Amino acid sequence: MPHPPEVEVRAQIMSIYGAINEGGAGSVVTINRGEADGIEHGHVVALYRKRTALHLDADIKREETTIPEERYGLAFVFRTFDHVAYALVIESSKSVIVGDAARNP
Repeated sequence: MPHPPEVEVRAQIMSIYGAINEGGAGSVVTINRGEADGIEHGHVVALYRKRTALHLDADIKREETTIPEERYGLAFVFRTFDHVAYALVIESSKSVIVGDAARNP
């Protein structure tokens, strides 16, 4: 049964099955946390992307400002190992990219 993790999850997408670095709803992803970190079959994790805003000042110097992560999808963990897990992306409003975060929903 799908359920949220009971532990705090702070993971990253390591790879996307059948893709170089981008996927979407229906993609299988590998995350860098597993059973040793409290991840188990049935957990649902939220997918987040870091965002930055670029600004040009009066001297045309580029400044980056980090803004809050954007939640864009959900993934269902269906297979776990000690330090990695496989998850199916069940909802996604953006493309899934290697390096995106997987956190508690």
